[in-house]
Amino acid sequence: MFRQLKPLPQAACRSAIFHGARMDEWGGRACACLLATLLALALAQPAQAAAITVNSSCSISNAIKAAENDTATGGCSAGSGADTITLAQNATLSEDPPDITTDITIEGAGYSLSGDDKYKFFEVRPAGSVKLNNLTLKKGKGGNYYLFVVFGSFAMSNSALVDSATDDGWSLIGLAPGAGKTARISNSTIVTPADPDVAAISVATNAESDMTFDHVTIVSTGYIGLYIGSAASAQKVYLRNSLVGGPGGSEGWPNCYITGGGSLKETKGSLIRDNTCSPAASGDPLLGTFTGSPGYYPIREDSPAANIGDASICATYAKDLAGEDRASTNCNAGAVEAEYDAPANNIGNRGISPQATAIPVARAASYSPSRAWGRPKATRAPYTTCDDFQGPRISVRGHNLGTQCQEVLTEAAIGDAQIRAEGWISALDVWGYLGAGIQVCFDQPGKMILLDAAFAPRRIVPLHAYQENGLTCVRQQRAGTVVLQEQASEARADENRPLAGCMVRLNASLRFRRTPGGTVRTVLPAGVKLTALQRTRDWFHVDYHGERGWVSAQWVSPQGICA
Repeated sequence: MFRQLKPLPQAACRSAIFHGARMDEWGGRACACLLATLLALALAQPAQAAAITVNSSCSISNAIKAAENDTATGGCSAGSGADTITLAQNATLSEDPPDITTDITIEGAGYSLSGDDKYKFFEVRPAGSVKLNNLTLKKGKGGNYYLFVVFGSFAMSNSALVDSATDDGWSLIGLAPGAGKTARISNSTIVTPADPDVAAISVATNAESDMTFDHVTIVSTGYIGLYIGSAASAQKVYLRNSLVGGPGGSEGWPNCYITGGGSLKETKGSLIRDNTCSPAASGDPLLGTFTGSPGYYPIREDSPAANIGDASICATYAKDLAGEDRASTNCNAGAVEAEYDAPANNIGNRGISPQATAIPVARAASYSPSRAWGRPKATRAPYTTCDDFQGPRISVRGHNLGTQCQEVLTEAAIGDAQIRAEGWISALDVWGYLGAGIQVCFDQPGKMILLDAAFAPRRIVPLHAYQENGLTCVRQQRAGTVVLQEQASEARADENRPLAGCMVRLNASLRFRRTPGGTVRTVLPAGVKLTALQRTRDWFHVDYHGERGWVSAQWVSPQGICA
């Protein structure tokens, strides 16, 4: 039997090993000494971080597996410790990535990560940490309520999340970090889909944790931009020098929403379009066309988001998302300093000469004479968002550089109670440089009015509509909201016909209305097949999961007896 011996003191042990003492000479004491020394050395030397490059030989899916499992996978080198995955090309997921339980940094290097309209991005478990930098996340799908959800630590910088959705609504990003964990999004753009159930960011945790959003642009096109839930009483949420804009959600949902025990500790230097959550500023941020990689929205130089940033936060982020210098004081709310020039003499579009044109300017920083403080700003050539409306439902022609357009999708965005009560079919906001006038056309018949932005409250002005190539058109020279309403008809009630054995399939995403041409309840997705209960010449009354409303007959495929 072996006699149990105490290990040698560390000094004697190191001496024995150094002088090559033999095992039979030192017996069990030398063995115990050697093991103790090796263990001490192992503890003193942490695992070295690995660098994994995504290229033609190593896919992003395999790179995440290699980093998570510390095993060479499918052409990707093995991870080790806190790993960094660097993209050398655009990457596309081929499956849902594994849950993250280790520390992983993804350096996008200006490339994109696509979910291929099939896969979620990340689920960060309590022990995990994910950092994203200089990356465009796009075409994510799935995730059962969240495109990615965070229970550990998370950071996203100089990045964009666009063109993505979830399977069952809720949010693109769900933040619920545990105690001692943090989440920070900075110099980044997040855009929600035109879905009445998908928010940009949801926050809900009972743990003591900090979540900070610095110089973030959130464009909410379907639902809430920032949602702070009822389980969030212990958390600390900071919105600083950020911009939450977009038209807001369906059924009048706000851009920012706090419920139950949730709280928002700061809105320092931030703009929220509809003035929810007590921001430093509110109003239409006058966003430009999405551009760049990672993508961003410039703002017009007279935007209420211009120059309102808190100086203490401005100075923390020397570069913006576009890679340009950020002013150390008087910086913009949102991800970028990028601005484009307001049309000359543009005050409610009154007194504008048809010959007036905006002057293109260089991308390089320059001094703006319109700024009393004369700070340098990065300017852009003027552009128009009306290029986005070239049919089939809405067409805009004759617009100029600086003419801006944005479709109105919700009842709340119409604003005028009378128009909401009368009902409306389609509407388009137009502003900026209109020159001698533009042509706005809708694909359905009806009457046209303008909610004139030159007056407060906006004045209802009847417009002379005319038919052109099957479209209902109007010439427009003033800023405001062009609204298409249903044309009154005494025979309309007689046209209501009950149906039996009729189904309709939606050929596009359609507004689900309370009455024919009336208030929009929500937006139904393309491809849905619904039971039709009755119809008029232009509308079908349908059942959608027990809710009944009307959809346009022009954009459905009837099946059965639907005459």
